[in-house]
Amino acid sequence: MRMSPITLDISTERQLAELSKRTGKTPVQIIQEALQVYAQDMNDIQASTDVLDRIERGEEHTMSLEKLEARLGLDC
Repeated sequence: MRMSPITLDISTERQLAELSKRTGKTPVQIIQEALQVYAQDMNDIQASTDVLDRIERGEEHTMSLEKLEARLGLDC
């Protein structure tokens, strides 16, 4: 794993230290987890934006839940 130095403002550093005490995780672990969640969220947003763009261009279509249930024989 490669080290990536970051600079935190005092307030964030204090919050990170307090969170570290409360959770028993090291500041590095907390930052790594936060970055992993952020990266996944950003990937999800991009994927959703790509689908929306295809829908707007008419390259992909949507279907109502009722129509999908009927199509799958799940009429309730």
